Amino acid sequence: MSIITKSETKEYLRIDTNVDDSLIEMQIVAAEAMLKNSTKTDFDDTNKLAKLYCLMLVQHMYEERTYTAPKNEQTSLMAQSLLLQLKYCYPVDEEEAT
Repeated sequence: MSIITKSETKEYLRIDTNVDDSLIEMQIVAAEAMLKNSTKTDFDDTNKLAKLYCLMLVQHMYEERTYTAPKNEQTSLMAQSLLLQLKYCYPVDEEEAT
């Protein structure tokens, strides 16, 4: 079960068009996965803190669509966090690793 919906996310972001719907849907999935990976807990749409956390993550991902930080060209904190999630929260397929 999803924690946040596309419609409530678009309302939170104040978006009226459908132009970025596929991007927003992908960011919702990523935000919910990051929450689960970070807490090892399954949340649902009744947990208001989980909803707000996911909405804030999507907002950050939507507004800061860059791999580098704006001022010092270092990797953004969001990119670092996503990379750490991928590194430590998903098993490596041994055939792909070799």
